[in-house]
Amino acid sequence: MDINGINNISNVNGPRGIQNVKFESAAKPASAEIQNNQIEEEFEISTTARHLNATAETSRAAESAEINYDKINRIREEIANGTYDTPQRFDLAMERLLSRLG
Repeated sequence: MDINGINNISNVNGPRGIQNVKFESAAKPASAEIQNNQIEEEFEISTTARHLNATAETSRAAESAEINYDKINRIREEIANGTYDTPQRFDLAMERLLSRLG
């Protein structure tokens, strides 16, 4: 093989030279299955990725929600006064917990 500058190669076909090379476009589908969009792909999302996604969604929801400072201050006062924890609130919290657990 002789190299005569950039992009100028000659005498490639020696004893083990390159012969009958076909170049095909990388964008060309390899089979009829690809052409008909029948390829099935599988992927698995890691537990860490799921956790990060849930954290990001929670963060976006918190940022987009309006904060009701009047309600927060009222609840803080009730907690400080000892009037926030009532049997009715406890029962409601237990009902909600049990319904989420199924």
